[in-house]
Amino acid sequence: MLKDFENILEKFYDYIIVIHRDDLIEIMSNYDPLLYYPVLIDLLDLLMSTEIQDFLTNALTYINLLDQSLNHCQKVLIEENPHLKLTLKEKIKARLVSLPEADGVFIKYPSCCDVNKLISFNGTVTKTCSPRLLESIQNFKCDKCSFIFGVDIDYTYRELFMKPSRCPNKDCQSDKFKLVNSEKNLKLNSKDYQEIKVQEKLDMYSAGSVPRSVVVILENDLVDCCKPGDDVTINAVVVRRWSRLVNDMRCDLDLILHANYLKVNNEDQIQINITKEKEKMFSEFWKKYEKRPLTARNIILSSYCPQLYGMYIVKLAVCLVLAGGVSRNDSSGTRVRGESHLLLVGDPGTGKSQFLKYANKIVPKSILTTGIGSSSAGLTASASREGGIWHLEAGALVLADGGICCVDEFNCMKEQEKMSMLEAMEQQSISVAKAGIVCKLRTQCSVLAACNPKGPYDSNQPVTVNLAMSSPLLSRFDIILLLLDTPNKEWDHLASTFLLEGVDLLRKNQSSECKPWDFDHLRLYLNYVKSFEPTLSRSANIVLQTYYQIQRKSDERNAARTTVRMLESLIRLSQAHAKLMMRNEVLVMDTIVAITLNECSINRTSSFGNVNILHTSFPKDAEVEYKSQVNLVLSHLGLVEILEEEIRHVEKNHEPFCSNSSSNTNMSMHNFDIISQMVGEVSSQNFTTSFKDTCEKKRKLDQSSVLEDTGNKLEESMLKKKRVYDQIRQESKQDLNSSVQVEKNFSLNSQLKSQHSVKLSQTINVNSLNFNDDDLKLDDD
Repeated sequence: MLKDFENILEKFYDYIIVIHRDDLIEIMSNYDPLLYYPVLIDLLDLLMSTEIQDFLTNALTYINLLDQSLNHCQKVLIEENPHLKLTLKEKIKARLVSLPEADGVFIKYPSCCDVNKLISFNGTVTKTCSPRLLESIQNFKCDKCSFIFGVDIDYTYRELFMKPSRCPNKDCQSDKFKLVNSEKNLKLNSKDYQEIKVQEKLDMYSAGSVPRSVVVILENDLVDCCKPGDDVTINAVVVRRWSRLVNDMRCDLDLILHANYLKVNNEDQIQINITKEKEKMFSEFWKKYEKRPLTARNIILSSYCPQLYGMYIVKLAVCLVLAGGVSRNDSSGTRVRGESHLLLVGDPGTGKSQFLKYANKIVPKSILTTGIGSSSAGLTASASREGGIWHLEAGALVLADGGICCVDEFNCMKEQEKMSMLEAMEQQSISVAKAGIVCKLRTQCSVLAACNPKGPYDSNQPVTVNLAMSSPLLSRFDIILLLLDTPNKEWDHLASTFLLEGVDLLRKNQSSECKPWDFDHLRLYLNYVKSFEPTLSRSANIVLQTYYQIQRKSDERNAARTTVRMLESLIRLSQAHAKLMMRNEVLVMDTIVAITLNECSINRTSSFGNVNILHTSFPKDAEVEYKSQVNLVLSHLGLVEILEEEIRHVEKNHEPFCSNSSSNTNMSMHNFDIISQMVGEVSSQNFTTSFKDTCEKKRKLDQSSVLEDTGNKLEESMLKKKRVYDQIRQESKQDLNSSVQVEKNFSLNSQLKSQHSVKLSQTINVNSLNFNDDDLKLDDD
């Protein structure tokens, strides 16, 4: 056995001298002999050079031999290079990297079959304790023969040291010892020690199962190299640890990992492995729809939550949040976040939770929680005490670092818990000062939240009152969408037909090439486009800058919303749309979509009219719709040159999807065109008021007509009612003419104050005031 160890030591020595000679000389040239010095050894190369077969199953023994070989090589190099100022470093350790891809090496979670084996484990750090000093060797002295011997640390027991039952001296065999405290050997016999808890990766366990965690022991240079929320790769040896022996109680046995190497993977892009074939397939898809890019985008959007009918704008906003923007560092070194936040506010049963669950399945690293079951410590970080030692445990936002955190029932959290999210959502970090532990944890994740309004939503009240949330918290959301379940006979017929029969009546004649993607295809694509880093073009800069300046000049602007934070939100949404279109440059098209979503948000500067985002279906011809939108937006912003250039670009490079334009106009009731549906200026508001008064007069007249005598006075009543209706029509036309005159005067005053207007007008059809002939008929009752 000794001969085998000697042969192995010789093989290790030959390998280290040849491969790591320069590394050892650099380490020995360092002045401080008390520092920890790791030597990274390629295990696969080592096994091929030494031809050792059982290294993985007897890892602890071979790692100790490697450490002895490193010390021996240092002594040899010092003797060979006397002219160099080399000092022996006793705290030098071998760290094994590049493990071979053998069976049982790369595992999801260690089991009892892996005891004493070298494995590689990927997970997320959930809990860390404070580093502490640990004696690796304790010296004992025999009371009988005064023989002094050392006992090494034993990780299989919680006490870490097991006192021998007999004196190692063969001539003594006494069982009485006492501990020898030597201050001289304390530095050499002590090491830094830390225990962390690592949870298996979030995408490894299925829904409904509890994620498993394992305790990992870190020593020497590995101590304090990670913090809660970090994704780590650990090469470690699986060992058993017995609990304390107590009379009449069963002894518990746990599996722990004795780490040899640890790597933090936070900077690596968290994404699914995408092959060259998949990248080629995505490129061919966009090449196929080169003339109809927005139609291709809508195919991707319709693949998200396909069980929900319509909801075009909601699906667009969620996909932009999943794609994300581009983070950057300003001149002072402060990080500007690239992750967007979205808040869905709506009545129960509008599909908010389904959007959150679908996002949780698509993103590889995601956390789904609820406001009811989450405390401030559960969302950020908490400090707990175990065995007299304080531990720092990560919350949901920290564990979702690099991914997305979905919070349902957002308004059910307490005010203190909501305030704890302010720093996490904007600065993307959490400052912890608990139980003497002061640190900063990363929370670079997107927040997708959903909540119900506080009672029936009142449009006359501010958003903060309807949602019972503070303005600073709402301002951190890039988009806030309102989903109101208002009665709509035609929309209810379309939605029920889709749910019961699986048929979209508006798109029955849809070609097979516009079929939505499956879940795996969509998941691959959304994780693939995250790696893009689009930059803003000159035209896109001008559009966003002009829109932001007009919002700031508005007299009715929301002071909490129209800040630099709104401009950063527009930039993030534009970059996210460019990513979704698989481009590396932000074009005018992306800024138009970002402005449209900003106009949809209920915390924007101006309010919009009777547009119900819940009742919006996908446009039949996305290119035609975009052409009308860009015309309205850029014309109201006064960017005539960019408008003409964009119209020429659309007419040259895009082609309409529908050959018959009339078929597209038939969908105007359900086709979403937020720009053309926004409330106009004073004329539209006056018209709305007069129309309501007209309807109220009609309702009262109908009610009174029921009480009239329908016998001999039937003909007289019909003539009287007809005269009243003629009078109502005449009053409505007069109100409309006065509204048009007020609009002209208001437009003239607006031109004197500013060249542009932030609000977009809506075309009003006079014929909508005409009543049907059936309204003139009286009930037979």
